[in-house]
Amino acid sequence: MVARRREEHQRSAAALARALSAFEGMPGQGALAARALVELASMAGLSTARYSSAEEYANRAIRLAASLGDRALEAEALVALANSRARSEGPRAARPLLEEALARAEEGHQFGLAAETAAALSNNYYWSGELRAADRFGRKRLELATRTHDVFGLRHAHSWLALLATSRGEWGEARALLSEAEPVLARLASPEPLGFIHVVRAFIEHRVGNDERACEEIRDALERLAPLGDGTLLWYGGLAALIHATAGNAAAAREQLDLQEARLANVPASALPARSARAVMGIAYGALGEAGAVARCAAALLPYRDDYHWSPVRRTLAADCALRGDTASAASLLEEAEAHTRAEGLRPELALVLLERGRLLAPGPARERALAEAQQLFDALAMRREGAAARALRGGTVAPRLAGGLSAREAEVLRLGARGLSNRQIAAELVLSERTVVNHVSHIFEKLEVSNRAGATAFAARHGYLDG
Repeated sequence: MVARRREEHQRSAAALARALSAFEGMPGQGALAARALVELASMAGLSTARYSSAEEYANRAIRLAASLGDRALEAEALVALANSRARSEGPRAARPLLEEALARAEEGHQFGLAAETAAALSNNYYWSGELRAADRFGRKRLELATRTHDVFGLRHAHSWLALLATSRGEWGEARALLSEAEPVLARLASPEPLGFIHVVRAFIEHRVGNDERACEEIRDALERLAPLGDGTLLWYGGLAALIHATAGNAAAAREQLDLQEARLANVPASALPARSARAVMGIAYGALGEAGAVARCAAALLPYRDDYHWSPVRRTLAADCALRGDTASAASLLEEAEAHTRAEGLRPELALVLLERGRLLAPGPARERALAEAQQLFDALAMRREGAAARALRGGTVAPRLAGGLSAREAEVLRLGARGLSNRQIAAELVLSERTVVNHVSHIFEKLEVSNRAGATAFAARHGYLDG
């Protein structure tokens, strides 16, 4: 158990396997054997993506606990089985098992187990895009875990609620939750809870356009999480790629994407971590102008259009359709994403969906309504990078799709540079660091195959960037 709480999975699994072998050979030790099976199932299903092994261990534990008449232990085994199935088959496959386990745990006043089950349900509803329900179970998890006075049981209680608050655009609440959790989690031997705090901080800074800070936070997070192996990094490497791509760090983004592709080679396409990875990787590839890679991500995600991983999977699918010129399908997917994000109160995502709709729509009242609402939301959320893009589109200064494969941010840098602004002035205008602007300029030169600002300015003039 000490090794498991330190996230030392191989050492812990080896010790549990030895214990299981010993318990199975000793009369009267059935409960200890069942508990060892539960722990092995949890590690295989949650940490090492060995789903068939997790299923086998959990089912053995369920049968053994039932034969002993130990309903509490049976509930723990149900949770281990459900967590594995959620990741191997999808969130809804696990929900009935989790609801049954939560009911049993609460009936037996097993608050620690009830807290873990509520956490699993919160994750489960998040992955299917039902974030209101995810928040409800996340708060229940915090309440139950607080009763146990177990720091390990609280390891993700605050940071998970912070992620949900971030998804609603409630930056202040999210930051307060993370600040509350950090000093408590510093007492844990495991690097994972603190690593996740930095992941959420990186996501917040990315959302509000603090690119340099977002890159620092995600680098810190990945360094902390690296000892846990590819099974853990698969969840977060795609977000790292997107953050770097948005910040103009193309080399760092491609490095993360290459690492993710290698990790994906060892995981079934249907597995939840793979779906989560590809959802955000598709958007990152789009930011880099790599349409073929976006198409590969979308093809793998097509059966899972209802998923939610940092953002709705429909956004990734819509990006692929738009890049292929299938505007009608892209518009349909974005309309569905708009309805979903409105219903769930996901203001940052709603604004991003409206911005993408504005890029697709022909000039007219519908386009203006979408962009006006997007700009209003971006301004309210202090998402200045996207707000500038919405204003530019409303003013007709940026084409919906730029020749040369430039991203929206690169297009803004090109326009301002072509008008004679220095890197420092562009940085002030777009609320970026000067280093980030330098990276954008380098990437623009590479994409346009020019060697200086004069060549880039000539391109801007040919494509209407100096109009208005």
